[in-house]
Amino acid sequence: MLRERLSLAAKHICTVYRQEFLQALAGVSVAYALPDDRENEPKVHVHGANGIKLPLDRPVNLKIRVLDGPEFHLEAHRGMVVVLNFFATWCPPCRHEAPDFVAFAEKHADNAVVVSVDFREEDDKVRDWRKKFAVPFRLAMDEKGGYADSLNIHVFPTTLFFRPDGRLSCAIRGAIDAERLAAEFAIAKTMDGTT
Repeated sequence: MLRERLSLAAKHICTVYRQEFLQALAGVSVAYALPDDRENEPKVHVHGANGIKLPLDRPVNLKIRVLDGPEFHLEAHRGMVVVLNFFATWCPPCRHEAPDFVAFAEKHADNAVVVSVDFREEDDKVRDWRKKFAVPFRLAMDEKGGYADSLNIHVFPTTLFFRPDGRLSCAIRGAIDAERLAAEFAIAKTMDGTT
């Protein structure tokens, strides 16, 4: 049964979420999404929560422990676009998109805040990730998975974009590339709060 599931999952390399696949493989209620291999198709903007448990009608404040640094508070970054990326070091799509997040953070250091939130891993493993990808931004720690679970995040990676006013702009489940990061940043940056 597991071999059949693995074979079936391997045939469907796209942005389909594989929660059952990873549950069978690891006994964990998570999934990951691989980048779509259809490069010429337009990428649709997913406006809104996309299943994430956050309000769209008001600014939110999220707080989470940061690896080797002070706690992250979303409300402290009003006036800037905040990109919150949920990842895991074992996740292939997360590894694939990491260089694009590093380049984006370096390019937008003056007008965006990037924070990646690690899912259920130990600090040293995440320090190794930071070193491997030369991550210049904060890495937050969701040691027990409760933070992601409370937001209904069970697909890795998942990226949240917050407007300068602190409201959620969009949530993207699955890997994104540099082009999509730039496009979603531009949308979030220009949203005036009248949706």
